[in-house]
Amino acid sequence: MTGRLQQTYGITAFCLIFVIACNSNPNQAQHELYYQTRINENRAIKTSCEAKSEAPRITACFVTAIKNRIEDKWIKPLNAFNQVLIAQVKIQLDQSGNIKQIEFLSASENQLFDHSIEVALRNATPLPIPDDESLKQEFYEIILPFRHMPGS
Repeated sequence: MTGRLQQTYGITAFCLIFVIACNSNPNQAQHELYYQTRINENRAIKTSCEAKSEAPRITACFVTAIKNRIEDKWIKPLNAFNQVLIAQVKIQLDQSGNIKQIEFLSASENQLFDHSIEVALRNATPLPIPDDESLKQEFYEIILPFRHMPGS
């Protein structure tokens, strides 16, 4: 029981210090806490993916994790689309998985749809990428398709 109390008080003390340190800008504190959560999630993904034995399997694991992260953050405007919409986006990442640039290679011709993609990408950062330099370089530039089918 003492261990749990120490852990609880440790977390509480950290939270209080974090809030006090960022008290001048509460949005900054919230952003940094959100960012740290993404970092922790990325560590878990890296551990899981890098346990795979072959480079193609590791790469596939990270690609799936990136797609899932973006999909989780993608909020499509409700009832805005009664047509098939397709966009293709190229993103450039830094060494930490932060998005440096977003470029629409082919836009959907629907500004709401395209904007929802850009917001999802920004909210998903940093994206999980491998630590291994030979694999990491494959993730500095990624091309992603986005599709919306009516009724989905």
